[in-house]
Amino acid sequence: MLIQNLAGMNIDLEKDTAISIGQIKTMATGSKIEESKTIKTGKATFQKIIYTATQGGFKLKFEQYYYMANKKAYVITFTTEIGKFDIFKPIGEEILNSFALK
Repeated sequence: MLIQNLAGMNIDLEKDTAISIGQIKTMATGSKIEESKTIKTGKATFQKIIYTATQGGFKLKFEQYYYMANKKAYVITFTTEIGKFDIFKPIGEEILNSFALK
């Protein structure tokens, strides 16, 4: 989990997502955004991003959820090797979906 203080920056979820995608494309070797969509549940609204990249010789797949609350951005991440993503996705999403802001 990553928490960023955005007080005084006038950044909403849409802008934070755009900034984050730009950072992924710049910093993650060979990155490819596979999915980016806004999810609205009864509890919260968040951005779901799935992307692939190479890190230290490993080809990885990431699923991230971005939340905004109280002038802070919260990012939670599930990461696996690309070939194992579909195997671990159900439990990974169960863990990601257990996150709740209070």
